[in-house]
Amino acid sequence: PPESDFVKFDGGEEHFEGEFTMPWDFGDPPEWEIDDSMAHSGYHSVTNIPSKVELATRTLTLKLDLAAASTITCKMMVDISMPFDRFSVVLNGRIRSNIYQGKDEWSDLLVGLAPGENTIQFVVTNGDLFPKFDREAERESYGSGHVWLDDCAIRPDK
Repeated sequence: PPESDFVKFDGGEEHFEGEFTMPWDFGDPPEWEIDDSMAHSGYHSVTNIPSKVELATRTLTLKLDLAAASTITCKMMVDISMPFDRFSVVLNGRIRSNIYQGKDEWSDLLVGLAPGENTIQFVVTNGDLFPKFDREAERESYGSGHVWLDDCAIRPDK
């Protein structure tokens, strides 16, 4: 049989502290990276590499073949703001959630997964305009354009 892009996966946790336990695809060239400036636990998380191109996307992908219905959970820190960028969770080509405004705290991300092949994408999309000011100086109002994920887990539903 042809080799599948989907990795058989029964569940596990990912803390981004060294060897990966999940088959993350950071993009080629990388669109996301390990970051030691922000973490929910431990010393590292994963974050998007912001683009300076209008409407560009930065995608982190998991392609999993699940034996049972499962749930993926992650802690997320969302530091974005429309009209400059948004964060989406896309499951099998369908947007499951859009976040347009960040909060200055870690919050929960939770997505139900069907058994079988699932493509889960975490996507930061730039808007069609860029700030005409130093965004870092206005970070409290407009965010940095970063999303961080940490402490992800996939567990079969009971």
